[in-house]
Amino acid sequence: MKGENDKIIATLEANWRAERETALVYRDLAANEPDEKRRGILLRMAEAEERHAVRWEGKLQELGAQPPVLKN
Repeated sequence: MKGENDKIIATLEANWRAERETALVYRDLAANEPDEKRRGILLRMAEAEERHAVRWEGKLQELGAQPPVLKN
């Protein structure tokens, strides 16, 4: 069971990291987007990715793990 939980935790951590990194990319793109409509779309996409990351955080906490730290 321990090995199975470790695999699940590793997968959840990878998912969390991917969501956070993608959110940062969308926010960076939005910061440089001159078109207001496109900027708004990018920001909403970033927010959606951040909500997904929160979901993975919850799953990690259910398993007794904390989300990893996102390094810049």
